[in-house]
Amino acid sequence: MKFINRFFKKELFYYYFLGLGAFFVLFLFTFRLSSLNVGMNKSEISLINSSSSINTLLSNSINLPFKVFIYLFNIIYAHHIFVYRFTSVIWALIFIYLFYLVIKKKFGPNIATILAILLMCSAWVLHISRTAVPDVMYLSTVLIFWFRDYLRVNKNINRIFLILVSIIVFYLYTPGMIWIGLIGILWQRKVIRELLSRLDRKILILIGTYGIILTIPLIFSTVNHPSHLLTILGLPDSRPNLLTIFETFLRLPYFVLVSMPMNPILWLGATPLLDFFTSSLILIGLYRYIREWPNNYIKIILTTLLVSFILYSLCGPVSLTLIIIPLYLIAATGLSYLITKWFKVFPRNPIPRLLGSILIVLALFVSVIYNTRSYFIAWPNNSKTTQYYTNIP
Repeated sequence: MKFINRFFKKELFYYYFLGLGAFFVLFLFTFRLSSLNVGMNKSEISLINSSSSINTLLSNSINLPFKVFIYLFNIIYAHHIFVYRFTSVIWALIFIYLFYLVIKKKFGPNIATILAILLMCSAWVLHISRTAVPDVMYLSTVLIFWFRDYLRVNKNINRIFLILVSIIVFYLYTPGMIWIGLIGILWQRKVIRELLSRLDRKILILIGTYGIILTIPLIFSTVNHPSHLLTILGLPDSRPNLLTIFETFLRLPYFVLVSMPMNPILWLGATPLLDFFTSSLILIGLYRYIREWPNNYIKIILTTLLVSFILYSLCGPVSLTLIIIPLYLIAATGLSYLITKWFKVFPRNPIPRLLGSILIVLALFVSVIYNTRSYFIAWPNNSKTTQYYTNIP
């Protein structure tokens, strides 16, 4: 009887916090989703117009996975801002959950929970997750890290290659993500090659056909508009200025840590991309990477970050959001290193161990308050912001 009582108390405690967390996430991403700004900005209107019919989807199939949701939601409940922006919310929650799984596999549930909260409450993530533009799709960088873990635990070869082809197709539709997919394939090339040799030929043909069918809209769009090929590759339409590329690349760390360029549509003033706590974790993570450089996992994260920097610096269709996932993966390493060192100094003394935990929770709380206030209060009430949100779909 005592065991049963203990079991139910433990289960109820778990489900209570699970429900509380789910309510917090739902509230965070849907609170005033349609009314935080008066109307929508021009980028949102343009995206909605390009997703209004099958013909428009086929004529420009860039970001098709995102546009299909807009199209379907428009059929169900037309001309409602909440419905349009909820598309971004769905994709954001999927990628944040996958990010949580990746960090949990690497560092455990506690660090995964902290980093997932930091990621979802980041002012930039809130901006791109609550706006009807496809920038949120760049959080899909997490897919190559999630797929690496999936390869290790799943023995169903057919399912593995079905998911792999789906990810490749998804990346083809998102500007510039083809390079991130290539990094992931090269990273796992030995495992993929070995599994491919064991895949039945008939299944291989079926999966290949499945991939080709999914890319038909992209092929059709590229044939009719050859310039879309540059967009798929993440390259600008015109020849980029090498000096501008180099300058943007060098200034990116400044944007992340010190001050962003003015962009009232998405950002508040010239505040940095990341808050102080997250930035500190990234610097600590980079310090750990220097000490553990031969690690292949570290090399992939830094390679992904470098490629993301380069693609954004080209001033083409690639969004700054591309650098978010690599930065937060580094931050997870920084937090893990910080906690490990702290507990190594105080292996048995409960007081400093408790104090360390309290300080981390306090830093997390301050970070969440800072970012949510920046997004929900300061940014929409900025006079410059309101100038760009006057259009109604």
